[in-house]
Amino acid sequence: SGPLQAIEAFALFVFALEYALRFWSAPEHTLYAELHPWRARLSFALEPMSILDLVTLAPLLASVFVESEWYDKPYSLVL
Repeated sequence: SGPLQAIEAFALFVFALEYALRFWSAPEHTLYAELHPWRARLSFALEPMSILDLVTLAPLLASVFVESEWYDKPYSLVL
């Protein structure tokens, strides 16, 4: 526990929220406006930068849900 873990948790929350909002609002983007909403979201998710964002976000999210013997976090959801 400490200030760095609090900053990490806050950054994780902000980044995950930002990715989720970009994913959800993809049908509003002019590139995907003519597609069905779910196809637009899938097209967004398959863009190289979106994949990179997800690859960056996945380990951080996994650390919240998966217990680790090397790195114990106070905000872990594992019981």
